[in-house]
Amino acid sequence: MTLALHPASERNVAGTIELGFGCDDIQKTFEELRSKGVKFAMPPTKQDFGGPLARFVDSEGSQCSLGGQ
Repeated sequence: MTLALHPASERNVAGTIELGFGCDDIQKTFEELRSKGVKFAMPPTKQDFGGPLARFVDSEGSQCSLGGQ
């Protein structure tokens, strides 16, 4: 497990949390989850800071991130 802390900003408001999950093949995982009805707010997208990142919406409406290769 990795715990990452980021400075508060307009995008990352102080006091909020976001769960993030890692996977080996983000495109394959994205397609599998989407085929099972998972709603994505952002498909796998290359980030300036590293590999691709996707965002999906959990059952409570919160966004979670999915990162990988």
